[in-house]
Amino acid sequence: SQFNKIRNVSITHNQLFTQNIAVLQTSTSPSSLAGTNSNNTYENITINSALNGFRINSNSINRDEFVTVKNCLIGTSGPNSLGGTGSGYGIFFNQAKDVTIKGNIIANFSSSGGSSSALDGIYVSNATGLVTISGNQVRAMRNILASSLCVVSGIRCVVASGGSANVFNNFVSDLTTAYS
Repeated sequence: SQFNKIRNVSITHNQLFTQNIAVLQTSTSPSSLAGTNSNNTYENITINSALNGFRINSNSINRDEFVTVKNCLIGTSGPNSLGGTGSGYGIFFNQAKDVTIKGNIIANFSSSGGSSSALDGIYVSNATGLVTISGNQVRAMRNILASSLCVVSGIRCVVASGGSANVFNNFVSDLTTAYS
């Protein structure tokens, strides 16, 4: 679907459910741009008690374009509001084009995952066009298992060939691991 605005929503999940994603937008194999999930905006959404926040999955050929996540509160209800036993993310874009992520707060995220786990506040993977990540706060992200190494990152952005990223005015703090 295209040109949708989803806003002013509160989402609370059960963190014990291992496939939990609060907001999932996915395009599997659109034959043209008309079949993509483009020009969608997610705004003023509150997410708590979930394993993962936003996941925007696109197709590598006909990519979702101009998707925006802005002014959302993800995991702000208190310690361990997000996360679980494996990899997790607050906002994750995969193979999208012309992405905007701005003004969000991602906090209180924990994982007891194993050595192949990663915990990302914001993660953009294989994006094309212009990626803009601005004015976000990522804080209180923790690997809570002392016997396991887990990569913890506030903002991770990987653009595909020809893509570019503007990452500015973000605040990342309190990223820790119990690994010893």
